[in-house]
Amino acid sequence: MAQTNERLKRSIDSLQRLYSIVIGLAITEALRRTLVPPALPPGAVAAPAGTATLFYGNVELLLILLVTIVPIYHGANLYLDDTYLYGKHADRQKRYALLGDFAILFLEGIILLSLALTLNDAASFVKAFQVLLALDIAWAVWAYFLAAHDSDTSHTAKWGLLNVAALVLVAFVYDTTLLFEQTRAHWVLAIAVLRTAADYAINWELYSGYLLPSTAADPQGRRLEMT
Repeated sequence: MAQTNERLKRSIDSLQRLYSIVIGLAITEALRRTLVPPALPPGAVAAPAGTATLFYGNVELLLILLVTIVPIYHGANLYLDDTYLYGKHADRQKRYALLGDFAILFLEGIILLSLALTLNDAASFVKAFQVLLALDIAWAVWAYFLAAHDSDTSHTAKWGLLNVAALVLVAFVYDTTLLFEQTRAHWVLAIAVLRTAADYAINWELYSGYLLPSTAADPQGRRLEMT
């Protein structure tokens, strides 16, 4: 049993490392496109030094990406740890659930990378952002119904409902003609910030690690407090 647990731990660790690489690439590419001036075409003259700017990309879109990528990365890793390694029902997960979880989360990482690659194209960025929210909703449904029957799935349900609300609001402010085009990115940024703030507020038990059981039994059957 100990050998099986160690193998599972190593497997999850390798998947988390690969997921981290994709997320790191997304952040690096986003910062590069925002902070590094684009290459000049052949024969072009560089702008005078006095007209240099600090940012070369869309800062609002960069902020949307950053405030979204943090809870997704943080929550995904904590979810994998709690579900498969340290949670109360870690030994009762359904077969192949881990592979499905990682496939969806890795695809989310690819979409986050695509967001970084479209920082200078607001329309494409917002469409990719909507796809990301839709995929996260699908993953929440997957995780909710695949969990052990008596396990706590409240955080996955909250993730799904929160992303449904965010997706509807983004579609309302960006895909309708009710708002001025120049202000639509401001509203999407506000929605992204509020989504992340609400996520951490309502799922704080997961993000803070408090989902682990507060008591456990020792080999003689006595109850021990966990600190």
